[in-house]
Amino acid sequence: MDSSGVTNKSLQEEEIEAMFSIYDSEWQIEDPFKNNSYSIKISNSSGDSVFFKIILPEDYPLNSPPQYLISAPWMSREVKNRLATMLEDIYSENIGSCVLYQWVVKIQDFINEELSGNKSCDDSKDSIDYGATNDSSVCVNVPLNRACELLDHSNSSSNNEELPPITHGEIIQDKKSVFQGHVAKVVSVDQVKKILSKLKENRKIAIATHNILAYRSTFYFESFKMGPISSNC
Repeated sequence: MDSSGVTNKSLQEEEIEAMFSIYDSEWQIEDPFKNNSYSIKISNSSGDSVFFKIILPEDYPLNSPPQYLISAPWMSREVKNRLATMLEDIYSENIGSCVLYQWVVKIQDFINEELSGNKSCDDSKDSIDYGATNDSSVCVNVPLNRACELLDHSNSSSNNEELPPITHGEIIQDKKSVFQGHVAKVVSVDQVKKILSKLKENRKIAIATHNILAYRSTFYFESFKMGPISSNC
């Protein structure tokens, strides 16, 4: 709370209400239970898109910045770092104030004015679907430059990974319904997709009415654990 009695909670509530008013359904709640994680997909006229995810710490905005992620597989690392620097400059110029709207506007301006018609991609990423959004997400309190590096590593290093062993649970029958669990240790979203594809080779699984999928992986960087880097649960 500052000297005027304004709290982080009240400022966050006002800011999020404003973001919903401006962007309507484009502004998404990522975690309805904690109600502190949001995302928006920002696109330019060329069809390139950026998935922007924000996590608000309890002491934002008065005492700390938001945690955030930019996911744009079509961007090179150099371009991501340039954008990251711009966002960090905005925060530095507005410490103690709400910055989400300014960040979204800056990303929109950046991909419209600086990248439209001049896409800067890594040659190794030609096969990446430019329409991809949140197949990978970072929920860690690290500088954006480092988060971008983690995503680049996750996207580029997983393509050649082998299918991990799959453990099949016992079959459970309840009246006419049949249930069976399948578990595997994964290190990337690519492995999750490979496992799902392998399981669906079984016609009974492929045509099942309810197929529930959940995954979570943790990334280790240097000498410390970075927390969940990929998750759909």
